[in-house]
Amino acid sequence: MKYFKLLLLFVIIVLFCSCGAEDRVSDVEKNEKIRYVAFTFDDGPYTPVTNRILDTLEKYNARATFFIVGNRAEIYQDCVKRAYSLGCEIGNHTYSHADLCGAKKDTVEKEISKCSDVILKITGERENLFRPTGGKNNKTLQSEVGRALILWNVDTKDWSHHSSDKTISAVLDNITDGSIILMHDLEVSTAESCEKLIPQLTEQGYQLVTVSELLRLNGIEPEAGKKYYNAIQSRSAIS
Repeated sequence: MKYFKLLLLFVIIVLFCSCGAEDRVSDVEKNEKIRYVAFTFDDGPYTPVTNRILDTLEKYNARATFFIVGNRAEIYQDCVKRAYSLGCEIGNHTYSHADLCGAKKDTVEKEISKCSDVILKITGERENLFRPTGGKNNKTLQSEVGRALILWNVDTKDWSHHSSDKTISAVLDNITDGSIILMHDLEVSTAESCEKLIPQLTEQGYQLVTVSELLRLNGIEPEAGKKYYNAIQSRSAIS
């Protein structure tokens, strides 16, 4: 009986660890009166900024996708756990923020797998979304990553200007139903902009969801090796 219990426990652990991100249950249902968008945050985590963003997301029942850098996530694990617990999505942004466009295959595999291992350790599951550093990609990288490549159609350039007002303007001037918005959770100004943007967008009839939720709400199943700029197929979202 003792060995049977141990075997049963082992099977449960294996099944739990083998569950992919696509198996996570989402409670978001399509409402034609709502415009759905995805905030995405690159280059983190960084607890002082990431947690401040999470505070706002939690307050307004919103979600986002965080494309984490593996070696940073090893340091700031708690905020990654918190993001995941709030229903946010964790994506792969390489282990060391490496530019993989033109890199050797073994370098690509190492950078992605090491980050994926960190995500598995923290959340208990593998990710299925990848964002290349700086958005740089080519056909070779597309064929090697084994994940959907998530790009964007709204770039706030928050990393460059460090201005919450400019970030807010970039979003409000360009956002549409199905948009994927690029931001970075290393910038204090980005957390400040989210504190203003999220309630404002909510009042305007937008709902912030994860990238996977956004795509599926629009009838798109993320496929490995394909690039996604937004969730509206008529706008050439897939390539």
